[in-house]
Amino acid sequence: MATYAVMIDPDFQQFVTVVKATADPSVDANWSNVGTNIQLGSIEDLNFIKSLWVVEDGSDLHVATQTSDGRVAYHVFDPGTDAWTTSDEFVSAAGGVPANLACSIALRSDGDVIVGYAADDGAEDEIWYSRKEGTWTRDTFLGNGGAGDNYNGVVIVRGASDRMHFFYKSDTDGDLLHRSLSSANSLDTVNQSVDTSVATFNFLCGPGVSYVSGATKVRVPYKDSDNGTSVAELDSGADPTITTDTNVGENVVVTVDGYSLHCLAIDGTTIHLVYASGLNNVHHDSNADDAGWGTDEDIITNNTATIGISCNVYTRGAKVLAFLFDDNGTIKYCEYPLAGGSIDKLSLVEFPDQNYYVGPFEI
Repeated sequence: MATYAVMIDPDFQQFVTVVKATADPSVDANWSNVGTNIQLGSIEDLNFIKSLWVVEDGSDLHVATQTSDGRVAYHVFDPGTDAWTTSDEFVSAAGGVPANLACSIALRSDGDVIVGYAADDGAEDEIWYSRKEGTWTRDTFLGNGGAGDNYNGVVIVRGASDRMHFFYKSDTDGDLLHRSLSSANSLDTVNQSVDTSVATFNFLCGPGVSYVSGATKVRVPYKDSDNGTSVAELDSGADPTITTDTNVGENVVVTVDGYSLHCLAIDGTTIHLVYASGLNNVHHDSNADDAGWGTDEDIITNNTATIGISCNVYTRGAKVLAFLFDDNGTIKYCEYPLAGGSIDKLSLVEFPDQNYYVGPFEI
C-alpha cells in the first residue's frame, strides 16, 4: 500500500503531477514525485489548469481537468506501474470560455466515465456533461439551456444503480440545484431545487459521498446563506426528495474565487465533515447513519488555512481520517485517528494556488 495525491505544478500550472509516500506519510522524506508529469498545451499557450477533480476506482486514479481556455481533458494514473495510461484525452472545448471554470468526474461500476464541466453556449454559462462508454458522447446540457440563466460549479456523486447526481448553482436565481442521470443515460427533472437561500459565491459544493443504509444515500456539503456548511441529503433515485441539514459547520472560509473549504468522507455509514473556519482552524464533525451531527471539534488550530481541503478515510495501521489542506501556501498532510490519539501533520510541497490538489488516496 502507498499514499497518493494528485496536484498541479505550482510554477507553470500546466502540469498534472502525482506525489506518493511508500512508507509512513507522516514522514516528509517518504514523499516523492512519481510518474511523468502531464503537460496540458504548450508553455507558450498560457492556458493554466483552473479546475481539477479525481476519483479512485480501487486500482486507478481517474482525473478531469479544465484549463483557462475552457478545454476539458481526461487522464488515468495507474498506481501499479506509477504511470499515466491515459493522458490529456480530449473531452470538450464546447462554446466560449465561461466566467467560472469547474469540472467534476465520476465512474460507473462498469467503468463508464462521466465528466461535468462549465461551458458557454454563446448566450449564458451552462453546466454540460460528457460520458465515455468506449467512445465519448460529448456536450449534453445539464441545466436549462437557453433559458437565460447562468449556471456554475458542478459536483458529481454516484448513487444507486450507477445513477449520477449532479449539484450546481444558478447564478441568476442564487439557488443550489440538482439533476441526475440514470445508467440508461436518461436525465430526470431539470434544475430540481436543493436550497433557494445559499451563499453568493459561485462554488458552493465540496466533494460528496454515498453509502447504503436501507437505500443508497447521497450527501453533499455546500455553503449556505449563513456562511456555514449545510449538507444536502437524498435517497438516490429519479427526482428524489431532497432535504438539508443546515449549519452543520459555522463560519466556513471562502477563498477569493469562492471555493468553499469543506469536504465529506465516508466510513461505512458514518459521514465525516472537514472544513476550515474563519478563525483559521480546521474543524471536524461526524454523523453516524443519520443519527445527527455532533459537536464540532478543532483538530488543527492557529494555522492560516485559506485553501481547499480534500479528505478521505482509510486504514493505515489504524483507521484514520486523512486530509490535505493549505497552510499559508504550504500543502500539509494530516491524519486524524478515528479511534482517538494524537494528530500528525507535515509539510508536503510549496503550492500556493487554490483547489489544485486532490487526495489522499491509500492504494
